[in-house]
Amino acid sequence: MVVVARITSLQLGRNYYFANPASLTYQSNTAIGISVGLTTTLFSLKTYVRIWIKRTLALEECK
Repeated sequence: MVVVARITSLQLGRNYYFANPASLTYQSNTAIGISVGLTTTLFSLKTYVRIWIKRTLALEECK
């Protein structure tokens, strides 16, 4: 069974090497960076608009 899967994967031009897979560090760091940046920007914008409209910051907005 394993030999058949290995031959099939080699025939398709793919190299499945499960013992030492490729690292996804770069992709995960990029996704985390974009998410944190977007979240920070949107929260800051929400807080700025809330303060500008009400001129006060309610305690419930800081949770």
